[in-house]
Amino acid sequence: MVRRRVPIGLDDDGKPIMKQVKGRSEYEAMVKAGKLMLFAGLLDEYLPEQIHSKPKQIPTFGELAERWYKVNKAGNPKLKPATKADYRRLLDKYLLPSLGRRPVNEITPTDLQELLNGISGVADSTQKRIVVTLRQIFEIALQEGHITINPAKAKLNRTGAETKDGRALTGEEWKRVQGLLGGMQEQDWLFTALLMYEGLRRGEALGLLWENIDFARDVIQITQQAAFNNGDNTPTIQAPKTKTSARTIPLVEPMKAMLQQVKPKGRYIVGNSDSPYTKSALTKAWRRIKKATGINDLHPHMFRYSHATRLHELGVDDKSIQHWEGHASQETTTKIYIKQTENMTEQAGKILSDFAMKAGQ
Repeated sequence: MVRRRVPIGLDDDGKPIMKQVKGRSEYEAMVKAGKLMLFAGLLDEYLPEQIHSKPKQIPTFGELAERWYKVNKAGNPKLKPATKADYRRLLDKYLLPSLGRRPVNEITPTDLQELLNGISGVADSTQKRIVVTLRQIFEIALQEGHITINPAKAKLNRTGAETKDGRALTGEEWKRVQGLLGGMQEQDWLFTALLMYEGLRRGEALGLLWENIDFARDVIQITQQAAFNNGDNTPTIQAPKTKTSARTIPLVEPMKAMLQQVKPKGRYIVGNSDSPYTKSALTKAWRRIKKATGINDLHPHMFRYSHATRLHELGVDDKSIQHWEGHASQETTTKIYIKQTENMTEQAGKILSDFAMKAGQ
């Protein structure tokens, strides 16, 4: 690989701005260097008059962003519909209203910082995705010679609010919810129990079929999920979130007993019909569940945190918890899902006390 440094202009102090080009040979590196200098306008005085006088068509940010989305996101068969919808939302809600009509060569790092300052109320994780998206779009502008420096690669200070860590149910809350299951509507306690005892994602629970339950082997096979893409009320049945999300997990005894009480009336467990829950039906169900439990900040993913935390408290190794939760990495399990509890701290204190007592004998 041949690397060369090429001048592409001067900064405010008159010092050369250099950019590195790479090629598989000296020839390829020099051709790339020439193109870069040409696009930067450094060779204008050496061009024939008819070329020199021809105006360069600079696209707007919106035109480039739409082309980037169509080719790299919407047309990518490997991306899930929810991921495509998220990129579409970032463009429509945050980027196009602010930058859409502006020529890409007129947008500066200061403009991008002003954009971030103006959306300080959004989560930091959202601002992070916005910056990554901006860098990808401006990289196309750079490759096509519309700009000489990617403004999104400057030092940009994200101003979004820090994402709050999800919490797990306390031991007392867990016991209270467990005691209330019998008083809920059948579909509400089925849904709640699947989240609580099996640690399923919301979409996994909604997409679970009776045929996925193996009562003889006491296992549940996670093969699909129900996803509400693009704000649709009717879910799309699709593959699990990641490769590791397709898994076989234990069917715990309380869950088994509950499922055996239900007479199947359709393929899907939640809803007990041949069609999965709609988004509106899910919203109504969750309102009933929150009201029944009395936990105001309750949300489906809280049961995932609780499930992982309870397993850890009970001495299950983190690798096994990772598989049960369907996480791609153990770091996700240990750093995000397993929450520190008073029980863990007390247990650690007892272990150290026992060690110190024995050591002093």
